[in-house]
Amino acid sequence: MEREEAVSQTFWTPPPVDAHDVSRASWTAFLAWVFAVYDFILFGTLLPKIGLHYGWNEAQQEQIATLVAICSAVVAFFVGPIVDRFGRRTGMITTVAGAALCSGLTAVAGNAGQSVRVLVRSLAGLGYAEQTVNATYLNEMYVALDDPRMQRRKGFFFSLVQGGWPIGALVAAGLTALLLPVVGWQGCFVFAVRSARRVARSSPQWDRSAR
Repeated sequence: MEREEAVSQTFWTPPPVDAHDVSRASWTAFLAWVFAVYDFILFGTLLPKIGLHYGWNEAQQEQIATLVAICSAVVAFFVGPIVDRFGRRTGMITTVAGAALCSGLTAVAGNAGQSVRVLVRSLAGLGYAEQTVNATYLNEMYVALDDPRMQRRKGFFFSLVQGGWPIGALVAAGLTALLLPVVGWQGCFVFAVRSARRVARSSPQWDRSAR
């Protein structure tokens, strides 16, 4: 009897994942990617307006854009260890909150120096890493799902999340055209700020590693 109990404790059973969990996780990943892309596209679109506002010439704008791209890539590299150490859901919250913080600070940085602005925009690297977090998280959720109907629709959900890029770009272009004449470039970035909520459950694989 004691041997059977010991054996049963040796084998770990993942918590159940149902179609509702996977559907909610997919929509959360999609919206997170849309907003991350929105911030990314918005900065590139509005950089000439920002440069005009602060008196940057074209060479300065190109220098800032290059430095931001390099620093953002460095920041994005740190997301992987965060996801592995603290969980997929925490990684998603971190990337979404980071992109929101980047948008907000971009709008309120005022007359901060070039180095400060580059550091602020470097937080966009958290948003760039959103797709990596999404892929890891959703893959683990689908592996744990025992529902033939949802398994058949897995390609649709993954394509939906991938579609967040063109949709985010379209949202950025459309809202910029509507909001820029009304609220200025700062207002466009403020609109990108949103709250990161813990709406998705942890993946079963992370639950196991956290044991």
